[in-house]
Amino acid sequence: MTSHSFALAAWRRRWTVLLIALACPLVALIQSSRTAPEYAASAQVLLSYRDLAGALTGTNFSNSVIQEPRRIAATQAQIAAAPEVAERTAAAVPGAGLTAKEIHESTTVESAPDSDFLVITATNGSAATASVIANAYAKEFTTYKQAVDSAAFVAARLDIGKRMSEMRARGDGGTALYRDLEQKAATLRTLETLQTSNALVVNQATDATKIRPTPAKSALMGAILGLLLAGGAVAVIELVDKHVRDSDEIVEALGVPLLGRLPAPPGGRRSERSITVRTDPASPYAEALRSVRTSLEFLRADRSVRAIMVTSARPGEGKSTTAVNLAAAYASGGQRAVVVDMDLRRPAVTEHFAEELHLAPAHELPGVTTIALGHHTVQDALIYLPSSAADGDPFQPGSRMIAAVPAGPTPPNPAEAVASSPVASMLTSLRQMFDVVIVDVPPLLSASDAVAITHLVDGIVLVANTSAARRDGLKEVRRLLDTCPARPLGVVITGEGTRGGMRPYQSRTSSRRASAA
Repeated sequence: MTSHSFALAAWRRRWTVLLIALACPLVALIQSSRTAPEYAASAQVLLSYRDLAGALTGTNFSNSVIQEPRRIAATQAQIAAAPEVAERTAAAVPGAGLTAKEIHESTTVESAPDSDFLVITATNGSAATASVIANAYAKEFTTYKQAVDSAAFVAARLDIGKRMSEMRARGDGGTALYRDLEQKAATLRTLETLQTSNALVVNQATDATKIRPTPAKSALMGAILGLLLAGGAVAVIELVDKHVRDSDEIVEALGVPLLGRLPAPPGGRRSERSITVRTDPASPYAEALRSVRTSLEFLRADRSVRAIMVTSARPGEGKSTTAVNLAAAYASGGQRAVVVDMDLRRPAVTEHFAEELHLAPAHELPGVTTIALGHHTVQDALIYLPSSAADGDPFQPGSRMIAAVPAGPTPPNPAEAVASSPVASMLTSLRQMFDVVIVDVPPLLSASDAVAITHLVDGIVLVANTSAARRDGLKEVRRLLDTCPARPLGVVITGEGTRGGMRPYQSRTSSRRASAA
Protein backbone atom coordinates (compact mmCIF):
# COMPACT_ATOMS: atom_id res chain seq x y z
CA MET A 1 0.00 0.00 0.00
CA THR A 2 1.46 3.33 -1.09
CA SER A 3 1.33 6.43 1.06
CA HIS A 4 -1.24 7.95 -1.31
CA SER A 5 -3.54 4.91 -1.20
CA PHE A 6 -3.14 4.74 2.58
CA ALA A 7 -4.11 8.40 2.88
CA LEU A 8 -7.20 7.77 0.75
CA ALA A 9 -8.08 4.72 2.84
CA ALA A 10 -7.67 6.72 6.05
CA TRP A 11 -9.92 9.45 4.66
CA ARG A 12 -12.59 6.91 3.66
CA ARG A 13 -12.51 5.50 7.17
CA ARG A 14 -12.02 8.85 8.87
CA TRP A 15 -14.72 8.19 11.45
CA THR A 16 -12.97 5.01 12.57
CA VAL A 17 -9.66 6.86 12.70
CA LEU A 18 -11.23 9.75 14.63
CA LEU A 19 -12.94 7.41 17.09
CA ILE A 20 -9.75 5.49 17.90
CA ALA A 21 -7.59 8.62 17.93
CA LEU A 22 -9.92 10.29 20.46
CA ALA A 23 -10.71 7.21 22.52
CA CYS A 24 -7.10 6.35 23.37
CA PRO A 25 -6.14 9.70 24.99
CA LEU A 26 -9.53 9.79 26.72
CA VAL A 27 -8.95 6.34 28.22
CA ALA A 28 -5.43 7.40 29.19
CA LEU A 29 -6.80 10.47 30.98
CA ILE A 30 -9.42 8.43 32.83
CA GLN A 31 -6.83 5.87 33.85
CA SER A 32 -4.48 8.64 34.92
CA SER A 33 -7.16 10.25 37.09
CA ARG A 34 -7.71 6.92 38.87
CA THR A 35 -4.01 6.37 39.55
CA ALA A 36 -2.80 7.02 43.10
CA PRO A 37 -0.21 9.82 43.23
CA GLU A 38 3.42 8.81 43.58
CA TYR A 39 6.42 10.99 44.38
CA ALA A 40 10.14 10.58 43.87
CA ALA A 41 12.94 12.16 45.91
CA SER A 42 16.66 11.88 45.20
CA ALA A 43 19.78 12.28 47.34
CA GLN A 44 23.32 12.44 45.97
CA VAL A 45 26.34 10.68 47.44
CA LEU A 46 29.88 11.67 46.47
CA LEU A 47 32.34 8.82 46.06
CA SER A 48 35.79 9.74 47.38
CA TYR A 49 38.83 7.69 46.46
CA ARG A 50 41.27 9.03 49.07
CA ASP A 51 42.72 6.28 51.27
CA LEU A 52 44.47 7.61 54.39
CA ALA A 53 45.08 4.16 55.79
CA GLY A 54 46.50 2.97 52.51
CA ALA A 55 48.73 6.01 52.29
CA LEU A 56 50.04 5.29 55.81
CA THR A 57 50.76 1.65 55.02
CA GLY A 58 51.93 2.24 51.46
CA THR A 59 49.00 0.33 49.88
CA ASN A 60 47.23 3.16 48.00
CA PHE A 61 45.01 2.00 45.11
CA SER A 62 44.17 5.44 43.73
CA ASN A 63 45.87 4.73 40.40
CA SER A 64 43.59 1.78 39.64
CA VAL A 65 40.57 3.86 40.62
CA ILE A 66 41.59 6.66 38.27
CA GLN A 67 42.13 4.21 35.43
CA GLU A 68 38.68 2.56 35.78
CA PRO A 69 36.34 5.08 37.42
CA ARG A 70 33.19 3.78 35.72
CA ARG A 71 33.75 0.24 36.94
CA ILE A 72 34.39 1.47 40.48
CA ALA A 73 31.25 3.65 40.40
CA ALA A 74 29.16 0.74 39.11
CA THR A 75 30.53 -1.45 41.89
CA GLN A 76 29.62 1.15 44.52
CA ALA A 77 26.10 1.37 43.07
CA GLN A 78 25.70 -2.40 43.46
CA ILE A 79 26.93 -2.20 47.04
CA ALA A 80 24.44 0.58 47.74
CA ALA A 81 21.63 -1.57 46.32
CA ALA A 82 22.42 -4.42 48.73
CA PRO A 83 19.46 -5.65 50.84
CA GLU A 84 21.43 -4.96 54.03
CA VAL A 85 21.37 -1.22 53.30
CA ALA A 86 17.58 -1.41 52.97
CA GLU A 87 17.40 -3.25 56.30
CA ARG A 88 19.49 -0.55 57.97
CA THR A 89 17.23 2.13 56.43
CA ALA A 90 14.05 0.41 57.64
CA ALA A 91 15.48 0.32 61.15
CA ALA A 92 16.53 3.98 60.93
CA VAL A 93 13.06 5.28 59.91
CA PRO A 94 10.52 3.11 61.73
CA GLY A 95 7.97 5.90 61.43
CA ALA A 96 7.73 5.38 57.65
CA GLY A 97 5.91 2.11 58.26
CA LEU A 98 7.81 0.30 55.50
CA THR A 99 9.56 -3.04 55.61
CA ALA A 100 13.10 -3.55 54.36
CA LYS A 101 11.70 -5.36 51.30
CA GLU A 102 9.36 -2.48 50.45
CA ILE A 103 12.19 0.03 50.81
CA HIS A 104 14.47 -2.12 48.66
CA GLU A 105 11.83 -2.38 45.90
CA SER A 106 10.97 1.33 45.93
CA THR A 107 14.56 2.63 45.93
CA THR A 108 16.95 2.80 43.00
CA VAL A 109 20.68 3.55 42.96
CA GLU A 110 22.35 4.82 39.80
CA SER A 111 25.83 6.12 39.09
CA ALA A 112 25.69 9.51 37.42
CA PRO A 113 27.45 9.41 34.03
CA ASP A 114 30.91 10.98 33.84
CA SER A 115 30.94 11.87 37.54
CA ASP A 116 31.68 10.41 40.98
CA PHE A 117 28.12 10.72 42.22
CA LEU A 118 25.60 8.05 43.17
CA VAL A 119 21.96 9.12 42.83
CA ILE A 120 19.67 7.40 45.33
CA THR A 121 15.98 7.80 44.43
CA ALA A 122 13.09 6.72 46.66
CA THR A 123 9.45 6.62 45.52
CA ASN A 124 6.40 6.74 47.76
CA GLY A 125 2.80 7.87 47.81
CA SER A 126 3.81 10.63 50.23
CA ALA A 127 6.25 13.34 49.16
CA ALA A 128 7.58 13.74 52.72
CA THR A 129 8.10 10.00 53.17
CA ALA A 130 9.93 9.75 49.85
CA SER A 131 12.38 12.46 50.97
CA VAL A 132 12.89 10.83 54.39
CA ILE A 133 13.62 7.43 52.86
CA ALA A 134 16.02 8.85 50.25
CA ASN A 135 18.02 10.73 52.89
CA ALA A 136 18.04 7.83 55.34
CA TYR A 137 19.08 5.39 52.63
CA ALA A 138 21.96 7.66 51.57
CA LYS A 139 23.15 8.04 55.18
CA GLU A 140 22.91 4.32 55.90
CA PHE A 141 24.85 3.57 52.74
CA THR A 142 27.76 5.77 53.87
CA THR A 143 27.74 4.08 57.27
CA TYR A 144 27.56 0.65 55.68
CA LYS A 145 30.37 1.59 53.28
CA GLN A 146 32.60 2.68 56.17
CA ALA A 147 31.90 -0.57 57.99
CA VAL A 148 32.78 -2.59 54.89
CA ASP A 149 36.00 -0.63 54.30
CA SER A 150 37.22 -0.95 57.94
CA ALA A 151 36.11 -4.55 58.44
CA ALA A 152 39.59 -5.95 57.73
CA PHE A 153 41.25 -3.71 60.32
CA VAL A 154 38.64 -4.59 62.93
CA ALA A 155 39.02 -8.30 62.28
CA ALA A 156 42.83 -8.09 62.52
CA ARG A 157 42.66 -6.05 65.72
CA LEU A 158 40.26 -8.49 67.35
CA ASP A 159 42.46 -11.41 66.39
CA ILE A 160 45.54 -9.76 67.93
CA GLY A 161 43.52 -8.92 71.03
CA LYS A 162 42.57 -12.58 71.40
CA ARG A 163 46.19 -13.71 71.16
CA MET A 164 47.26 -11.11 73.72
CA SER A 165 44.58 -12.37 76.13
CA GLU A 166 45.87 -15.90 75.76
CA MET A 167 49.47 -14.77 76.42
CA ARG A 168 48.41 -12.89 79.54
CA ALA A 169 46.66 -15.98 80.77
CA ARG A 170 49.90 -17.96 80.43
CA GLY A 171 51.90 -15.23 82.16
CA ASP A 172 53.70 -14.08 79.02
CA GLY A 173 52.49 -10.48 79.26
CA GLY A 174 55.98 -9.09 79.64
CA THR A 175 57.61 -10.81 76.71
CA ALA A 176 58.94 -9.08 73.61
CA LEU A 177 56.30 -10.84 71.48
CA TYR A 178 53.51 -9.46 73.65
CA ARG A 179 54.91 -5.94 73.37
CA ASP A 180 55.12 -6.38 69.56
CA LEU A 181 51.47 -7.50 69.39
CA GLU A 182 50.48 -4.61 71.61
CA GLN A 183 52.18 -2.19 69.19
CA LYS A 184 50.42 -3.76 66.20
CA ALA A 185 47.06 -3.51 67.95
CA ALA A 186 47.66 0.17 68.53
CA THR A 187 48.57 0.63 64.88
CA LEU A 188 45.38 -1.15 63.80
CA ARG A 189 43.28 1.09 66.06
CA THR A 190 44.92 4.08 64.41
CA LEU A 191 44.22 2.71 60.92
CA GLU A 192 40.64 1.93 61.90
CA THR A 193 40.18 5.50 63.04
CA LEU A 194 41.72 6.89 59.85
CA GLN A 195 39.55 4.62 57.66
CA THR A 196 36.70 7.09 57.14
CA SER A 197 33.87 6.41 54.69
CA ASN A 198 34.72 7.03 51.04
CA ALA A 199 31.06 8.01 50.47
CA LEU A 200 29.65 11.36 51.56
CA VAL A 201 26.08 12.65 51.31
CA VAL A 202 26.41 15.99 49.53
CA ASN A 203 22.84 16.71 48.40
CA GLN A 204 19.93 15.68 50.56
CA ALA A 205 16.45 15.19 49.19
CA THR A 206 14.34 18.21 50.02
CA ASP A 207 11.50 18.46 47.49
CA ALA A 208 9.92 15.33 46.07
CA THR A 209 8.70 15.39 42.48
CA LYS A 210 5.33 14.01 41.47
CA ILE A 211 6.05 11.32 38.89
CA ARG A 212 2.55 9.94 38.45
CA PRO A 213 -0.10 10.50 37.45
CA THR A 214 0.87 12.91 34.67
CA PRO A 215 -2.35 13.67 32.74
CA ALA A 216 -0.70 15.70 29.97
CA LYS A 217 1.95 13.07 29.30
CA SER A 218 -0.62 10.28 29.49
CA ALA A 219 -2.87 12.09 27.02
CA LEU A 220 0.03 12.67 24.64
CA MET A 221 1.10 9.03 24.81
CA GLY A 222 -2.53 8.00 24.37
CA ALA A 223 -2.84 10.22 21.31
CA ILE A 224 0.31 8.75 19.77
CA LEU A 225 -0.89 5.24 20.55
CA GLY A 226 -4.31 6.11 19.16
CA LEU A 227 -2.84 7.28 15.86
CA LEU A 228 -0.73 4.13 15.61
CA LEU A 229 -3.72 1.92 16.41
CA ALA A 230 -5.91 3.85 13.98
CA GLY A 231 -3.32 3.44 11.23
CA GLY A 232 -3.03 -0.25 11.99
CA ALA A 233 -6.81 -0.62 12.00
CA VAL A 234 -7.07 1.09 8.61
CA ALA A 235 -4.37 -1.19 7.18
CA VAL A 236 -6.04 -4.34 8.55
CA ILE A 237 -9.51 -3.29 7.39
CA GLU A 238 -8.22 -2.45 3.93
CA LEU A 239 -6.48 -5.82 3.80
CA VAL A 240 -9.60 -7.72 4.84
CA ASP A 241 -12.29 -5.60 3.17
CA LYS A 242 -12.26 -6.21 -0.58
CA HIS A 243 -15.01 -3.72 -1.43
CA VAL A 244 -14.14 -0.58 -3.33
CA ARG A 245 -15.33 2.79 -2.08
CA ASP A 246 -15.47 5.08 -5.09
CA SER A 247 -15.10 5.26 -8.85
CA ASP A 248 -11.52 6.49 -8.66
CA GLU A 249 -10.49 3.22 -7.04
CA ILE A 250 -12.31 1.24 -9.74
CA VAL A 251 -10.64 3.19 -12.55
CA GLU A 252 -7.23 2.75 -10.93
CA ALA A 253 -7.77 -0.99 -10.43
CA LEU A 254 -8.92 -1.60 -14.02
CA GLY A 255 -6.41 0.71 -15.66
CA VAL A 256 -8.95 1.97 -18.24
CA PRO A 257 -10.46 5.42 -18.92
CA LEU A 258 -13.59 6.55 -17.11
CA LEU A 259 -16.40 6.96 -19.64
CA GLY A 260 -18.94 8.34 -17.21
CA ARG A 261 -20.91 7.94 -14.01
CA LEU A 262 -24.56 6.93 -14.05
CA PRO A 263 -26.99 7.74 -11.25
CA ALA A 264 -29.79 5.34 -10.47
CA PRO A 265 -32.54 5.40 -13.13
CA PRO A 266 -35.49 7.58 -12.05
CA GLY A 267 -38.54 5.73 -10.80
CA GLY A 268 -36.96 2.91 -8.79
CA ARG A 269 -36.68 -0.72 -9.85
CA ARG A 270 -39.55 -0.49 -12.35
CA SER A 271 -37.53 1.96 -14.46
CA GLU A 272 -34.60 -0.45 -14.49
CA ARG A 273 -36.59 -2.48 -17.01
CA SER A 274 -37.54 0.54 -19.14
CA ILE A 275 -35.46 2.53 -21.58
CA THR A 276 -34.94 5.72 -19.60
CA VAL A 277 -33.21 7.56 -22.44
CA ARG A 278 -36.46 7.12 -24.39
CA THR A 279 -39.05 7.53 -21.64
CA ASP A 280 -37.39 10.34 -19.67
CA PRO A 281 -34.83 12.01 -21.96
CA ALA A 282 -34.46 15.05 -19.68
CA SER A 283 -33.47 13.02 -16.60
CA PRO A 284 -29.93 13.10 -15.16
CA TYR A 285 -29.63 9.41 -16.02
CA ALA A 286 -30.38 10.03 -19.72
CA GLU A 287 -28.02 12.99 -19.79
CA ALA A 288 -25.28 10.86 -18.21
CA LEU A 289 -25.85 8.16 -20.87
CA ARG A 290 -25.48 10.72 -23.62
CA SER A 291 -22.24 11.82 -21.98
CA VAL A 292 -21.02 8.20 -22.10
CA ARG A 293 -22.02 8.06 -25.77
CA THR A 294 -20.01 11.22 -26.43
CA SER A 295 -16.96 9.73 -24.71
CA LEU A 296 -17.25 6.62 -26.86
CA GLU A 297 -17.65 8.71 -30.00
CA PHE A 298 -14.24 10.26 -29.37
CA LEU A 299 -12.77 6.77 -29.05
CA ARG A 300 -14.41 5.57 -32.26
CA ALA A 301 -13.84 8.72 -34.29
CA ASP A 302 -12.55 6.71 -37.26
CA ARG A 303 -15.61 4.40 -37.06
CA SER A 304 -13.30 1.38 -36.72
CA VAL A 305 -15.11 0.46 -33.51
CA ARG A 306 -18.61 -0.64 -34.52
CA ALA A 307 -19.29 -3.67 -32.31
CA ILE A 308 -19.03 -2.85 -28.60
CA MET A 309 -19.27 -5.49 -25.90
CA VAL A 310 -20.86 -4.38 -22.61
CA THR A 311 -20.04 -6.52 -19.59
CA SER A 312 -19.24 -6.36 -15.89
CA ALA A 313 -17.28 -8.30 -13.30
CA ARG A 314 -20.28 -9.79 -11.50
CA PRO A 315 -24.07 -9.82 -11.84
CA GLY A 316 -26.13 -6.95 -10.50
CA GLU A 317 -23.90 -4.09 -11.65
CA GLY A 318 -26.33 -2.78 -14.28
CA LYS A 319 -24.69 -3.92 -17.53
CA SER A 320 -27.91 -4.86 -19.38
CA THR A 321 -29.69 -1.63 -18.44
CA THR A 322 -26.61 0.32 -19.50
CA ALA A 323 -26.33 -1.59 -22.79
CA VAL A 324 -29.97 -0.97 -23.80
CA ASN A 325 -29.93 2.70 -22.82
CA LEU A 326 -26.58 3.20 -24.58
CA ALA A 327 -28.13 1.84 -27.77
CA ALA A 328 -31.07 4.19 -27.24
CA ALA A 329 -28.66 7.11 -26.79
CA TYR A 330 -27.02 6.30 -30.13
CA ALA A 331 -30.43 5.95 -31.77
CA SER A 332 -31.64 9.26 -30.37
CA GLY A 333 -28.54 10.83 -31.90
CA GLY A 334 -29.58 9.65 -35.36
CA GLN A 335 -27.39 6.55 -35.62
CA ARG A 336 -28.66 3.10 -36.42
CA ALA A 337 -28.11 1.14 -33.20
CA VAL A 338 -28.87 -2.44 -32.22
CA VAL A 339 -28.38 -4.22 -28.91
CA VAL A 340 -27.73 -7.97 -29.06
CA ASP A 341 -28.58 -10.07 -26.00
CA MET A 342 -25.78 -12.63 -25.86
CA ASP A 343 -26.25 -13.28 -22.16
CA LEU A 344 -27.93 -16.59 -22.87
CA ARG A 345 -27.86 -17.64 -19.22
CA ARG A 346 -29.78 -14.67 -17.78
CA PRO A 347 -31.18 -12.65 -20.72
CA ALA A 348 -32.49 -9.21 -19.77
CA VAL A 349 -32.43 -7.07 -22.92
CA THR A 350 -35.88 -8.12 -24.14
CA GLU A 351 -37.46 -7.13 -20.82
CA HIS A 352 -36.84 -3.48 -21.72
CA PHE A 353 -38.92 -3.89 -24.89
CA ALA A 354 -41.51 -6.36 -23.60
CA GLU A 355 -43.92 -4.02 -21.81
CA GLU A 356 -44.56 -1.69 -24.74
CA LEU A 357 -44.33 -4.26 -27.53
CA HIS A 358 -46.15 -6.98 -25.56
CA LEU A 359 -43.43 -9.50 -26.34
CA ALA A 360 -43.34 -13.10 -25.24
CA PRO A 361 -40.63 -14.17 -22.76
CA ALA A 362 -37.11 -14.13 -24.19
CA HIS A 363 -36.80 -17.91 -24.35
CA GLU A 364 -39.88 -18.09 -26.61
CA LEU A 365 -38.61 -15.55 -29.16
CA PRO A 366 -36.32 -16.09 -32.14
CA GLY A 367 -32.89 -14.91 -31.16
CA VAL A 368 -29.19 -15.66 -30.86
CA THR A 369 -29.76 -19.30 -29.94
CA THR A 370 -32.08 -20.05 -32.87
CA ILE A 371 -29.75 -18.18 -35.23
CA ALA A 372 -26.85 -20.31 -33.95
CA LEU A 373 -28.91 -23.44 -34.65
CA GLY A 374 -29.83 -22.19 -38.12
CA HIS A 375 -33.55 -22.01 -37.39
CA HIS A 376 -33.86 -18.27 -37.99
CA THR A 377 -32.09 -15.44 -39.78
CA VAL A 378 -31.04 -12.09 -38.33
CA GLN A 379 -34.04 -10.41 -39.97
CA ASP A 380 -36.36 -12.94 -38.30
CA ALA A 381 -35.01 -12.13 -34.84
CA LEU A 382 -34.78 -8.32 -34.99
CA ILE A 383 -37.31 -6.29 -33.01
CA TYR A 384 -37.70 -2.49 -33.18
CA LEU A 385 -38.87 0.28 -30.92
CA PRO A 386 -38.90 4.02 -31.69
CA SER A 387 -36.45 5.89 -29.50
CA SER A 388 -39.07 8.67 -29.21
CA ALA A 389 -42.59 9.47 -30.34
CA ALA A 390 -41.32 9.80 -33.94
CA ASP A 391 -41.39 6.72 -36.11
CA GLY A 392 -39.65 5.88 -39.35
CA ASP A 393 -37.68 3.42 -41.39
CA PRO A 394 -35.18 1.69 -39.03
CA PHE A 395 -32.64 1.40 -41.83
CA GLN A 396 -32.57 5.08 -42.69
CA PRO A 397 -30.16 7.44 -40.85
CA GLY A 398 -32.02 9.68 -38.43
CA SER A 399 -34.95 7.31 -38.02
CA ARG A 400 -34.29 7.15 -34.25
CA MET A 401 -35.24 3.49 -33.95
CA ILE A 402 -33.83 1.11 -31.34
CA ALA A 403 -33.28 -2.43 -32.58
CA ALA A 404 -32.61 -5.56 -30.54
CA VAL A 405 -31.79 -9.22 -31.08
CA PRO A 406 -33.23 -11.32 -28.22
CA ALA A 407 -31.28 -14.14 -26.62
CA GLY A 408 -33.72 -16.86 -27.58
CA PRO A 409 -34.12 -20.20 -25.77
CA THR A 410 -31.42 -21.12 -23.25
CA PRO A 411 -29.06 -23.66 -24.90
CA PRO A 412 -27.40 -26.56 -23.04
CA ASN A 413 -23.98 -24.97 -23.54
CA PRO A 414 -24.21 -21.18 -23.90
CA ALA A 415 -20.45 -20.73 -24.34
CA GLU A 416 -20.40 -22.93 -27.44
CA ALA A 417 -23.52 -21.26 -28.84
CA VAL A 418 -22.15 -17.71 -28.69
CA ALA A 419 -18.81 -18.82 -30.14
CA SER A 420 -20.38 -20.63 -33.11
CA SER A 421 -19.89 -19.62 -36.75
CA PRO A 422 -23.53 -18.59 -37.31
CA VAL A 423 -23.27 -16.12 -34.42
CA ALA A 424 -20.08 -14.68 -35.91
CA SER A 425 -21.90 -14.31 -39.23
CA MET A 426 -24.82 -12.67 -37.42
CA LEU A 427 -22.51 -10.01 -35.95
CA THR A 428 -20.95 -9.43 -39.36
CA SER A 429 -24.41 -8.84 -40.84
CA LEU A 430 -25.37 -6.50 -38.02
CA ARG A 431 -22.20 -4.45 -38.61
CA GLN A 432 -23.36 -3.91 -42.19
CA MET A 433 -26.92 -3.07 -41.19
CA PHE A 434 -26.25 -0.76 -38.24
CA ASP A 435 -23.83 2.00 -37.31
CA VAL A 436 -23.35 0.70 -33.77
CA VAL A 437 -23.75 -2.85 -32.45
CA ILE A 438 -24.02 -3.12 -28.65
CA VAL A 439 -23.45 -6.68 -27.41
CA ASP A 440 -24.67 -7.55 -23.91
CA VAL A 441 -22.73 -10.55 -22.55
CA PRO A 442 -22.53 -12.36 -19.18
CA PRO A 443 -20.27 -10.99 -16.43
CA LEU A 444 -16.61 -11.81 -17.01
CA LEU A 445 -16.17 -13.59 -13.69
CA SER A 446 -19.42 -15.56 -13.87
CA ALA A 447 -19.05 -17.35 -17.21
CA SER A 448 -16.56 -17.87 -20.01
CA ASP A 449 -19.02 -16.71 -22.69
CA ALA A 450 -17.78 -13.12 -22.74
CA VAL A 451 -14.12 -14.04 -23.19
CA ALA A 452 -15.06 -16.54 -25.91
CA ILE A 453 -16.46 -13.84 -28.22
CA THR A 454 -14.07 -10.96 -27.56
CA HIS A 455 -12.50 -11.64 -30.96
CA LEU A 456 -15.87 -10.87 -32.58
CA VAL A 457 -16.13 -7.32 -31.21
CA ASP A 458 -14.03 -4.19 -31.62
CA GLY A 459 -14.11 -2.81 -28.09
CA ILE A 460 -15.16 -3.60 -24.54
CA VAL A 461 -17.08 -1.34 -22.18
CA LEU A 462 -17.04 -2.39 -18.55
CA VAL A 463 -19.86 -1.56 -16.16
CA ALA A 464 -18.96 -1.42 -12.48
CA ASN A 465 -21.11 -0.61 -9.48
CA THR A 466 -19.41 1.02 -6.50
CA SER A 467 -21.48 -1.07 -4.08
CA ALA A 468 -20.94 -4.43 -5.79
CA ALA A 469 -17.38 -4.16 -7.09
CA ARG A 470 -14.58 -5.89 -5.18
CA ARG A 471 -10.85 -5.37 -5.40
CA ASP A 472 -10.03 -9.01 -6.05
CA GLY A 473 -12.67 -9.17 -8.77
CA LEU A 474 -11.38 -6.03 -10.48
CA LYS A 475 -7.86 -7.43 -10.38
CA GLU A 476 -9.03 -10.60 -12.12
CA VAL A 477 -11.00 -8.56 -14.69
CA ARG A 478 -7.88 -6.58 -15.52
CA ARG A 479 -5.97 -9.82 -16.02
CA LEU A 480 -8.67 -11.09 -18.38
CA LEU A 481 -8.71 -7.82 -20.32
CA ASP A 482 -4.98 -8.12 -20.90
CA THR A 483 -5.59 -11.44 -22.67
CA CYS A 484 -8.53 -10.29 -24.82
CA PRO A 485 -8.01 -9.29 -28.46
CA ALA A 486 -10.65 -6.56 -28.25
CA ARG A 487 -9.59 -3.16 -26.94
CA PRO A 488 -10.95 -2.06 -23.53
CA LEU A 489 -12.63 1.28 -24.22
CA GLY A 490 -13.33 2.29 -20.64
CA VAL A 491 -15.56 1.82 -17.64
CA VAL A 492 -19.00 3.16 -16.80
CA ILE A 493 -19.67 3.59 -13.09
CA THR A 494 -23.20 2.89 -11.87
CA GLY A 495 -24.69 3.63 -8.50
CA GLU A 496 -22.48 6.64 -7.74
CA GLY A 497 -24.15 9.41 -9.65
CA THR A 498 -22.66 12.44 -11.32
CA ARG A 499 -20.25 14.76 -9.55
CA GLY A 500 -20.40 18.50 -9.19
CA GLY A 501 -24.17 18.71 -8.78
CA MET A 502 -24.92 18.00 -12.45
CA ARG A 503 -28.51 18.79 -13.49
CA PRO A 504 -30.28 18.46 -16.83
CA TYR A 505 -29.92 21.69 -18.81
CA GLN A 506 -33.00 22.37 -20.92
CA SER A 507 -34.76 25.35 -22.45
CA ARG A 508 -37.63 27.19 -20.80
CA THR A 509 -39.87 26.07 -23.65
CA SER A 510 -39.25 22.41 -22.96
CA SER A 511 -39.75 23.05 -19.24
CA ARG A 512 -43.14 24.67 -19.89
CA ARG A 513 -44.05 21.82 -22.21
CA ALA A 514 -43.20 19.30 -19.54
CA SER A 515 -45.24 21.23 -16.97
CA ALA A 516 -48.23 21.41 -19.30
CA ALA A 517 -48.07 17.70 -19.87
